[in-house]
Amino acid sequence: MANTEELETAIAEAAQSARVSVTSYESLAKEASEQLTGDDAADSGVWLKLTAKAYAQAAGDTAKAWTGGLHLLQILAADDSPVDDE
Repeated sequence: MANTEELETAIAEAAQSARVSVTSYESLAKEASEQLTGDDAADSGVWLKLTAKAYAQAAGDTAKAWTGGLHLLQILAADDSPVDDE
């Protein structure tokens, strides 16, 4: 059986990463909302900055998801217990 403690740690790290991601998108949404309701709603520089931040966040989230998934696969691959076919 796979190391339960190691699996629990990896899952907890993935959950924390997801929480951080949601918080980051919340912050971006607030910035966008402020931009929409402000006097200079058409300021393209601000929109470009927000778009770049969103893409950077998405790229980082994707990288974290891949590395987290690979870490889980490594933990499971290290498991040398027999497979129960039942």
